[in-house]
Amino acid sequence: MPRWAAILLAGAAAPLVSGCVAAALPLVAAGAVARQEVTRENRPTVEVLPDPPAASAGTAAATLPLPADTLPPPISEAPPPPMAMGTVSASPLGMAVPLPPAVPSTVATTAPAAAHANALPGEAAPIETMLAEIRNRLPVYAPRGDQPYDDFIRFALQQAERREAGQIQETVMLAGPPLNGLMRMLPCGFLPPAVIIDLDDGTGAGLNLATADMASGVVAPGGLSEGLEQLRQRDIAVIWMTSQPFDRFDAIAGMLRSSGLDRSGADTIVLTRTVSERKQERRKTIAETHCILAIAGDRKADFDELYDYLRNPDLPIQSDSMIGAGWFLAPQPLAAAAAPVSTQP
Repeated sequence: MPRWAAILLAGAAAPLVSGCVAAALPLVAAGAVARQEVTRENRPTVEVLPDPPAASAGTAAATLPLPADTLPPPISEAPPPPMAMGTVSASPLGMAVPLPPAVPSTVATTAPAAAHANALPGEAAPIETMLAEIRNRLPVYAPRGDQPYDDFIRFALQQAERREAGQIQETVMLAGPPLNGLMRMLPCGFLPPAVIIDLDDGTGAGLNLATADMASGVVAPGGLSEGLEQLRQRDIAVIWMTSQPFDRFDAIAGMLRSSGLDRSGADTIVLTRTVSERKQERRKTIAETHCILAIAGDRKADFDELYDYLRNPDLPIQSDSMIGAGWFLAPQPLAAAAAPVSTQP
């Protein structure tokens, strides 16, 4: 190529080169601007999202592919076996759902009375049945009708049965003097049953407990010893009451044993503790520990001291209705034995 041609070619290419450079300058400037804005204070905020929750064992098992040897067998195209049809009930979706046939129940539906009758020999019987059997084995009190304490014993036994049945909740002791024709009795609660028998002579012609002893010889009214034994067998306590002081305890206990009224000496004997103490106070003390079913004495004041303050003791008052219905007038339970009749001329 001639030299002049090469020079002309170089001169023609010069504008092209300068144009490329000129075109490249805006791109470089734009990059500089972009780089400048990234480094400014108002750089774009980047929001950090929480990590996704870890997949549970069930999820992992559901998402991970199973090995070929653990894949379930293919579903059979055969229809399912027919379902036994029973009672049809409505499902929550309103569709009739067939239920399996009812299975006969093996729970016994025997009535309670029949169940007790068919109880096995080793099975425990109801407590009511046991108590009834115990009562049936006890000897039945058969009063003769001419014995002074028959009504007292019979009433006490009846009251004990009524109390066991929940028919009475009160004692036969007044809670206070009758007012306006109304009598209030002391409550029984859950106290053990008992009867009270007054030992003192209220007539002035009976046995003087202040001087009597076993050597004097004492006897009891007919039937009283047997009747008291009936009460004890039914867990009814027998409580003897006297106004004698404590130093007479041994003599009185000996006379009760020798007369047959308390052969075992297990009864309670209540005596006065001081000269000024009244029987009424002692009766109330007994009522705090026992449910009094009946009281026997030879005068009305043996039931309540109210009768000692009446101007006319023979004048009927409201509490007289208790006589024969909890209060029983009877002769003194201890009497002097008759002297033996001498057969010598």
